[in-house]
Amino acid sequence: MQNNDTKIIVCLDPESNSQTALRYAACIAKKSGFDIKILLVLPSEQRSLLFASKAMSQESKIIARKRLNKIIAGVNQEIAIKPQIKIIEGSVVQQITAEAQSQKDCVMMIFGKSANISSDNSVLPKIIQKVSNKIKVPVVIVPENLSQERLKDLCSDCS
Repeated sequence: MQNNDTKIIVCLDPESNSQTALRYAACIAKKSGFDIKILLVLPSEQRSLLFASKAMSQESKIIARKRLNKIIAGVNQEIAIKPQIKIIEGSVVQQITAEAQSQKDCVMMIFGKSANISSDNSVLPKIIQKVSNKIKVPVVIVPENLSQERLKDLCSDCS
């Protein structure tokens, strides 16, 4: 990727394997010379003990970083990427909106959608609806179960 500061923000779910969304972002970034920034928001929880809260927060971030490293390694087998990574806690909608608004050089936001039927896929549309009303860049949802063939077709279309 070029270091021109123009970037795609990829919002990943800490609980799912969002490799397909990152792979799609890497394809677009490679063809366009954009950088990639991975944003992972860990929902903050109400905790009564400050020490326990900080310890759990650190542990959650370590686990999330390990998952992200696996996802990045999988994508790197096909397309070499060196994304920036930001792992933060808080309200998912507020943190994503704040990140998009603070990144004046963001040209697109990409979200991965879980293929897990048991997961609550009603949450993502609500998040995107709230976020997209406050930002001025295209928002793309990439389903986790998108076939490799279809992904390659989409990537060839972005040249």
